[in-house]
Amino acid sequence: MDNHAIEVKVTLIENIARNDLDAVIYDLDKQIELLSSQADKWDYLVAVASGILCGMLDILWVGDFSLKKGRVFASDKVDGFVEKTANLLGFKGDGLKNAVKFLEEKFPIPCDGNTPDFGGGLQHHLRDFAHHPTIVGLIFSLLTQFTGMSYGTDVDGLFKVVPVPDKSRAFIGDDIPDKLFKGAVVWFFHLVSDMAGSSSTAGITGGTGIPGPILSLAKELSVLPIFKNMKVGDNKLSVFLSKVFNGTIFAQHDADGKIIKDTVIKFDLRGELSVVAELGKQAIPVMANDCIVRSFYFIRRFAMALKSLNCSSVGDIRLRDIDWDSVKPFGNPTITRMLTISSAVFSTIDIAEAVISQKYFVSVNYVGVGRFAVAIGSEITNYLKVRNVKLIKQMYEDIRRNTFTETDNNIYNRIGDDMDIGKFGLTLEQTEILYNLEMYKTVNDVNRNGKKADLKGQWLEEWKHYMEEGFSSFVDDKTAVLHWYSIQELHDAVNANSPELPWFRLVLLEAMLFEPYYPLSTEIDKKRK
Repeated sequence: MDNHAIEVKVTLIENIARNDLDAVIYDLDKQIELLSSQADKWDYLVAVASGILCGMLDILWVGDFSLKKGRVFASDKVDGFVEKTANLLGFKGDGLKNAVKFLEEKFPIPCDGNTPDFGGGLQHHLRDFAHHPTIVGLIFSLLTQFTGMSYGTDVDGLFKVVPVPDKSRAFIGDDIPDKLFKGAVVWFFHLVSDMAGSSSTAGITGGTGIPGPILSLAKELSVLPIFKNMKVGDNKLSVFLSKVFNGTIFAQHDADGKIIKDTVIKFDLRGELSVVAELGKQAIPVMANDCIVRSFYFIRRFAMALKSLNCSSVGDIRLRDIDWDSVKPFGNPTITRMLTISSAVFSTIDIAEAVISQKYFVSVNYVGVGRFAVAIGSEITNYLKVRNVKLIKQMYEDIRRNTFTETDNNIYNRIGDDMDIGKFGLTLEQTEILYNLEMYKTVNDVNRNGKKADLKGQWLEEWKHYMEEGFSSFVDDKTAVLHWYSIQELHDAVNANSPELPWFRLVLLEAMLFEPYYPLSTEIDKKRK
């Protein structure tokens, strides 16, 4: 059975007998059991131990989140990629600086002529949209080819359009195929050269690289009316993004408030790659935690499955006889509960260390926090599934509790025989009196509730319909028909059936215990829930 899908069979009440209701409730109990965690003390102990072990691994081996360390790694990768690309395109020399110069000369783009219009060498890669390694950047590169204009933002973050200078118009295509080639292929390889900075700075200071996809997207969105007036702290969004790109937002300051140059960490494409590198390092203990928990679950359940087969030797084992749904370490509430506990312990140790050491954000394992959030989400999903099945089960239990059947009649008969005070069983007419009393009890409540009278009245009509349709099966008499009496007819029916006898007191007791407005059916919304 697939634990992720809840299938509930709803049977019309006119076809339900007491045994049918018991069967439905039994099936729902089984579904609740399958959707609930079956973890025991050993599962919990291993989950906690794994969380502690991997939490200590994170503290002692992974260490602090460092953009500076990650950038060194990312810069080496980017530099190597630029050199390999240049070599594939015909570069015969050596050295990063020469490789960048080769690519710049081989793949020029017209918007480089607008460098002064977009803030000079320090900012034009961020403000000029054609230098963004995104779909938007590609679109504006093609627009430049067809319109002869460059697109970006000014110093205040407002959208800006300027003509390509005459000296750079030679880099605009002559016809449509040429424009498409230069706007896409030439543009791509030009961005490759810009990844490592310009030919004058590559390999020395790192130069002004291109912004990464995340920062590029943020800059593109910042020109929209909904974002352009937004502030981050004391800075406008455009100023904040410029500081992020330059790295001054991450820099430390001396006693005079001046930026310490060596602490500036530029957040260009290499900066974003450094984040990925550091997150990849953080992911190792998180993945180890998952592997330990899942391995224990699989080995233990597999051993339990083999034991249940009662095999005397290895040759007697038949793998097809094993219930693999209970062995596989994924897709069930038990493993979800174990992973929730282990990831919670892991994150608790990690965050506690960050607070104690006062390193706070740089010491937090963000991959671990994300894994814990996913585990909590899965746990909540399982809880909601169980809750929904329990609500449906409650509906059927309410229907069963408020259904008067021949079984109830037999019980009353046995009570009457044992007490020797006459029969307690109800005839068909006395059963009709019971349902009419319940009906008038509800009518009285509807008339006294102005705000919810309509809803309660709708429920009453639906209940009467179900009672009419199911009356014959309730009393196990296919010819039985339920009649609704007027007040006078009800008085006459009661008087005609000797109300001084015990049956009437039983009927009054049943009517007093009757609680209307219980669920009568299920409905499916637009999301198929």
